[in-house]
Amino acid sequence: MVKEDLISLIEPVLTDLGIDLIDVQYVPRRNRSILRVFADEIGGIGLDRCAQASRAISDILDRKDAIPGSYVLEVSSPGIDRPLKTKQDFARHVSRWIKVLYSENDQVREIAGRIVTVGAEELELSPEADENLIIPFALIRMAKVQIDFKQS
Repeated sequence: MVKEDLISLIEPVLTDLGIDLIDVQYVPRRNRSILRVFADEIGGIGLDRCAQASRAISDILDRKDAIPGSYVLEVSSPGIDRPLKTKQDFARHVSRWIKVLYSENDQVREIAGRIVTVGAEELELSPEADENLIIPFALIRMAKVQIDFKQS
């Protein structure tokens, strides 16, 4: 089964649960294949929600006989160090501290701040010592969530 086929089966199931599908990795093996599903939701996905997603995904895969033979299904969050790529990624992390590399006047700049808002075309960031900054998504080269040790 190709990745796109798995996504077409899994994504609607997760959407019904209010969970976003981030990625799917399928590792076919002779004895027991591995299917890794990375999912997230606003505020981060916890263990109980991963278990709920796992049961729902397993049910549809078994009903459709989508994976031949036995397989291991792993459902987890994509991890804190995964780069933020889509508007949905940024929206899931509103009020979180992030580091952004972006282009400005033919230079690459780096800034860290808290996500204030996520618009259709830009991100509003609140750096610790400066005024809020609006960064168009088109200028963002990379962004990652940072652990905020100051937050209690």
